[in-house]
This record gives sequence, C-alpha cells and structure tokens, in this order.
Amino acid sequence: MTTGKGERSFVTGRDSKQHQNVGPVSRSGLPPGRYEAVMIDFYGTIAAGDREIVETSCASIAEAFHLPLSAPALAERWGRRFFHAIEQANRNGFRTLQTCEIESLEETLRELGVETDGAPLVAELEAYWRDPPFYGDALEFLRNCPLPVCCVSNADAEPLAQAVDKLGASFHAVVSSEEARAYKPAPAIFETALRRLGVSPDR
Repeated sequence: MTTGKGERSFVTGRDSKQHQNVGPVSRSGLPPGRYEAVMIDFYGTIAAGDREIVETSCASIAEAFHLPLSAPALAERWGRRFFHAIEQANRNGFRTLQTCEIESLEETLRELGVETDGAPLVAELEAYWRDPPFYGDALEFLRNCPLPVCCVSNADAEPLAQAVDKLGASFHAVVSSEEARAYKPAPAIFETALRRLGVSPDR
C-alpha cells in the first residue's frame, strides 16, 4: 500500500513558503508568472491508487490462512501497522517501502496467530506498483504544463522508475522516498525535490 492521501497536485510559488494544494489536475490553468514549478504525487494522482489491489491481496491472504476477518478488516489492521512503520522510518532510521510493507504484514499476521514470510504475499501489490493504470487527465496535464514538474512519491526507486517509464509523459525530475531517505510529510523529501527543480525553499 502506498502512503498518499489523495491530493492531486502541489505547486511551489512566490506567494507562499509552503506547498499549496491546487486541487484536481487540469489542462494547465496556472496563473502566468506566479508559480515556478509543480510538485505532484504519483500513486493516487498520476496513477490510480492501490486500495483495490490491497483489498484483493488481503482477500487472498485471509482465505489462505483461514483468518476470522474480512479483507477490508485485514487491510485496515495491516494499514495501521504500515503507517506506523512509515512514521518510525522517518524518526528512527529509514527503511524502504517494501520493507515496511512486508514487516507490517508479518506483524499483523503474527497478531492473528500466523507466522509466515510476508514477501510472497505482497508480490501482487509490488507488481501493481510497477505497472499501474494512469489517469487520462493527469497525462494531459503533464503534456501541457508550462512549468517544470517534479514527481514526489512515497515509493521505492525501482518500481517507481518502471511505472514512470510506462507513463508516456515525462517529468523534469522524479524523487522517491528511497532516494530522499524520508517519507512525506517529512521536509527532507520536499527539500530534495526543490534541489532537483532548482527552486529555493523560501520561494
């Protein structure tokens, strides 16, 4: 599961020192001269989020281990542990998204009396990260945006790069949490993106 909250884009501009949520991706519509660059999430913004594939994986896991709870209930329980792992990775030493995913699933299953290797259980989810479906309006935005666009994603570098390669539109820069060694909303990942864009943090 990825860590985005569903915002469709972020913009860095002269009017604010913060990243501003500018709402749903549109053809362009950015006021000329006001903005210098765009930061945009990937999963849930450019590509469809992973909620459905997470629940599909959880349904398979629940059936395989005869768990006494539904796929959505397992996904919710796993999700709580996963997001806690992400928070801890920002505070106590970085771990990749894949590691957080596997370890949090193993902990969730252990709590339910199942001791198993979590890696094979997330294979379908990892395949999704490498080849997700894309939103048509996001592709249109990327092709028409007059500003440099940086993809900033709470994702591991390799699957994100593979997905971007299949996108059919390019970014000025792509910053993964693995590269920045931090997950959003930690400042480090945005600072990395600003450096790649050549935009000062005080803009």
